[in-house]
Amino acid sequence: MMKNTTALMAAALLTLPATSFAAMAGANTVNSAAIVDGSIATVDIANLAITSAKIANGAVTATQLGAAAVTNAKLAAGAVTDATISDVAMGKVTGLATALGNKADLAAVNTALAGKAAVNHSHLIGNTAIVATEGGEYTNPVTAMNDIANWCGTPSAANPCLMKIMPGVYNIGATALTMQPFVDIQGSGENVTKITGTNTWVVWGADNAELSNLTITATGSAFYALANSSASPKITHVTAISDSSSNGYTVTNESCAPIFSDVTIISHGGIMSLFNSNNYNGIYTPAASFTNLKVINDLDSGYGIVTLALPVTFHGLEVTTSGAHSQAVWSNQYYANPAQGTIIDGATISGAGKGIWSEGLLQVNNSKISVPVAVQTPQGTTVLTSSMINGTIGGDGAIGTFKCISSYDGNYSPLTCP
Repeated sequence: MMKNTTALMAAALLTLPATSFAAMAGANTVNSAAIVDGSIATVDIANLAITSAKIANGAVTATQLGAAAVTNAKLAAGAVTDATISDVAMGKVTGLATALGNKADLAAVNTALAGKAAVNHSHLIGNTAIVATEGGEYTNPVTAMNDIANWCGTPSAANPCLMKIMPGVYNIGATALTMQPFVDIQGSGENVTKITGTNTWVVWGADNAELSNLTITATGSAFYALANSSASPKITHVTAISDSSSNGYTVTNESCAPIFSDVTIISHGGIMSLFNSNNYNGIYTPAASFTNLKVINDLDSGYGIVTLALPVTFHGLEVTTSGAHSQAVWSNQYYANPAQGTIIDGATISGAGKGIWSEGLLQVNNSKISVPVAVQTPQGTTVLTSSMINGTIGGDGAIGTFKCISSYDGNYSPLTCP
């Protein structure tokens, strides 16, 4: 039986074409068509048997790599260079910080990518710069603003830009943060994003721009925390503080009509918390607008709000002064538009010194003034409507015109006008 089987096998082999044996002879003669899918496993391949020279360009694509198949240990030092990273691949870095989670890992990635052109100029979010103490694109808001051409181009109504400042304290020193039109600056909250500086002004405003959700502190010899001159930005959810030694103004608005909403102004070192002025250059309209404004001045001779010839409107105002010689509101609208003047609606004014001193037109509605010398009007007209005046009212030498409508004193008795 064995003899017959051997004979049959020999006969079968003799029937094969001679070329079949030739195709199987020698090295590298088995092509991919001759290998059944899945027939060769990892254990069948000797270490280092597959080299770069044996892999055709483009033969291995992303779909042929398992998840996490390529690790740091499998990459030779210097194997990944700028030339081997495409712009598309860099775009996939979006969300890297979230994916990594561990700040130590993120710091290592930042170090590894430092100096790579594709990283420095491929911002993750269009028209947006991220400022952060670590892990951002910039660590200083001034640097980010100065580099705006690289991350946003030319700001305009058709090409608006946003600087997002993450939580942290940013000491910009003697260099001011100068806002630009069509570039909004947004912090992460008044309690967590803080900018400090010693320049004459820490932040300088601009038209068609908004500053929001942060705190500005003037220190050293800084004269202003925020200065707006002939420019009318929006200021929203901002705290401005003066801790300087200059006896300056915490916030100043000159010849402009900014819009302030939910703003707190605190003066520990500034003689004036809020200064509004038109420099007596005639009538300026429209009026500057303040909604939900809180002003605190704790200097002995400090001023909460000073307004000179610039029409202003306050809706929801709280002013607190603690000095014996302080003045909560000083308003001289004698040279302003007599039809506008100063309008105060829904205010609470308290302190140990004087409340409101006014020349020109002053309207006080739905307010409470609790100051020993509540309201003084040496000239001009003061209208008190539906308000509690807990203190004296009159002039300062001369007495202007008072109109008391549905107002009352600290004992809820009808208020008698001078």
